[in-house]
Amino acid sequence: MATNASASQQVPKRTIKDFKFVNELNNGSYSTVYLGIEIATDRKLAIKAVKKSLIKRLNKVQEVFREKAILTQLDDCVYTISLYCTFQTEENLYFGLTYCSNGDLLQHITDANHFDLETVRFYSAELVEALEQLHIRHVIHRDLKPENILLTDNMHIQLADFGSAVLIETNEAAQTGEEKEKEKKSTERRNSFVGTPQFVAPEILQNGLIHIGSDFWSLGCVIYQMVTGEHLFRGHHEYDIMNAVVRVAYKLPDDFPELVEDLIRKLVRLGPHERLGSDETGGVEKLKVHGFFADTKWGELLNQQSPLAVKSKLDSQPKNSDDDTNTEYTED
Repeated sequence: MATNASASQQVPKRTIKDFKFVNELNNGSYSTVYLGIEIATDRKLAIKAVKKSLIKRLNKVQEVFREKAILTQLDDCVYTISLYCTFQTEENLYFGLTYCSNGDLLQHITDANHFDLETVRFYSAELVEALEQLHIRHVIHRDLKPENILLTDNMHIQLADFGSAVLIETNEAAQTGEEKEKEKKSTERRNSFVGTPQFVAPEILQNGLIHIGSDFWSLGCVIYQMVTGEHLFRGHHEYDIMNAVVRVAYKLPDDFPELVEDLIRKLVRLGPHERLGSDETGGVEKLKVHGFFADTKWGELLNQQSPLAVKSKLDSQPKNSDDDTNTEYTED
C-alpha cells in the first residue's frame, strides 16, 4: 500500500521488531492503540495499528493517509501529539505516536465529576491556543471532544485523533482542472458526518461547508462538560441528539456562571461564521479577550503548573509483569 511520498520522507522508518508491545490502550472502529516501547531507546510510544483489509473494506484508506499527512503538517505544534515513526507488515499499518501517560480529559472530568472554574479556564485557554496552532496551519480538527484531548506527564494537553480532520487547500488557483475535480470529490467525502454527535457542529451533520468555526462550536461543548460533567446536547437516542444540535436546542442551568454562559452562547451558534474565534467575528484574538480569560497569560500556559497537576494523578499506564513487558507482539 503506497504512502504519501513527501510525508514519508520526514517520518523515520522502523519495523515491528524494533518494539515491545506492552498492552492495549484503546481501540476504534478500524484501529487498535498499544503502549509500545522502542527497544533501542526505551522510548514509550502509543502505537496505532490499522488493519489494511478493514480500512479497504470500510473505504477508509484516504482517511488514514490524510491523518498521517496532517500529523506531519503539525510536527512543530506543542499542543498536538507527534508522529514519531511509521512501519507496516503484511497485515497492518503502524503509526508510532506520542504516549500521554495521564490518559484523556474525559477520564479526569469523570473522576472529579466536574472541574472548578480555575481548571476550566486553564484547559479552555490551552484548547484555544491549540486550535490557533491548527488553524494557522490550515487544519480543522472537526472531532474535538474530551476523549481526544490527552494529558502529558505535566498535565498539559495534547490533541489526538486526526482521522476526521481536514487540511484546507491554499493553492487552488494553481490547480489544474483534473486536480480541482479530485479536490472536489475529496471535499464531498470529507463533508460526510464524522465525530461524536454531542460535540460535532451542525454544518458537519448536515454535510455543509468546511469552516474553522466547527472547532469553536466543539470548544463550547467541551467547556460545558468541564463545568458540569454533562453533555450540552442530550437525548434518549442519537437521532434526538443530532436533532437538538441542528436546532441549537440547549438549556443552561439557572445558576450557571455568567461569564462562562456568555462564552458558550458566543461559541455555540448555528452559523460557523457567527462563532467567536472565527475570522468573521474578529478571529482568535477576539476570543482571547473574552472576559472569562481576563487573567490568562497567553503564550505562557505551558510554563505554568496545571491545576490538575497538584491533585492525584490518574495513572493510565497498564500495570504489567516483567513477562508481559517482554512479550513480543504477533499479528492475528
